[in-house]
Amino acid sequence: MAGTDDDLWQSYLSDNSQTADDFVKAYLWSHTAQGLDVNGKPVTLQHSGLNQIWAGKDAANFFGVAVNSGHYPDVFGEVQEGVVYSGPTKLAEHGGLNTGDRHVLMVVDGPGVPSKVDSAPVETTQVAPTILAALGLNPSSLTAVQKEGTQVLPGVIGSRRDN
Repeated sequence: MAGTDDDLWQSYLSDNSQTADDFVKAYLWSHTAQGLDVNGKPVTLQHSGLNQIWAGKDAANFFGVAVNSGHYPDVFGEVQEGVVYSGPTKLAEHGGLNTGDRHVLMVVDGPGVPSKVDSAPVETTQVAPTILAALGLNPSSLTAVQKEGTQVLPGVIGSRRDN
């Protein structure tokens, strides 16, 4: 079984041995993918449209779980930036592994939010810590904020940053 969310290609194999995982990884890496560019013209992508592929024990290590846990896809890959595996009706991107998916335009409005334009780069991961800070809660209570050091959006909360 295989699937994708436009940024991550993943596969769960009935034979989830390292040999099978390595075979799928080698197959994907050695094949091309056919598609259309933004103008509808044919394009050929190397490596099945993937930047990187993890399989078997490397996939388990990526997710920080034991190889025999079953809590990870047998094979998964990071989709090349600009590649979308979908039909012609896709209207928007929702985020993912690519830098361009994580750096987005944000508009924030509310009581106490200063009126200004800030061109500092921001990421969607900053939304949850910013909401917590705006509510007067400690963003560092989130495990991801602790592990990744995620900051609230610049200038939104005034003096209440991530402390």
